[in-house]
Amino acid sequence: MIIEKLYQFIRRLRLRFNRFRFEYQLRRKNKHFKIVIPEHHRGKIKFLKYFSTAITLLSAFIIFDSVWVAFAFGCVVYLISLLLEKTAFAHPHAFIHLLPDFELDPDKWVGVGFGYATPPGGKYNIPLVSMMITDLEYAKKLEGLFLKWT
Repeated sequence: MIIEKLYQFIRRLRLRFNRFRFEYQLRRKNKHFKIVIPEHHRGKIKFLKYFSTAITLLSAFIIFDSVWVAFAFGCVVYLISLLLEKTAFAHPHAFIHLLPDFELDPDKWVGVGFGYATPPGGKYNIPLVSMMITDLEYAKKLEGLFLKWT
């Protein structure tokens, strides 16, 4: 019983660590390092950057008596904001689509049609894109593949 709970705890810890490692990365390119974080944190990073700049200006002009301390504090915050500017944002999600279970034949694809459909009594047009395919069975297979993807 205790061993099973310990095993579950270690497993949860390992899963959380792997999720964290997948979403937040530190990459090295030549001599520079780049932090990669998820895109949904972009607003928080911008706020942190502006907030730290405002705090630096206030502390440099108001709080510190010594010019050297204010200068050193300003340099540290400048380096932190420089690091935040170099942060790369990424979408850590991968979309994996099924491969077709039939052979793709580009010779059966004749063209693509573009147009608009207006519903009865509608005030707006619906844009449409259609594929022109010579074989009806092949078209049904493609439709099934597209439906599996969505």
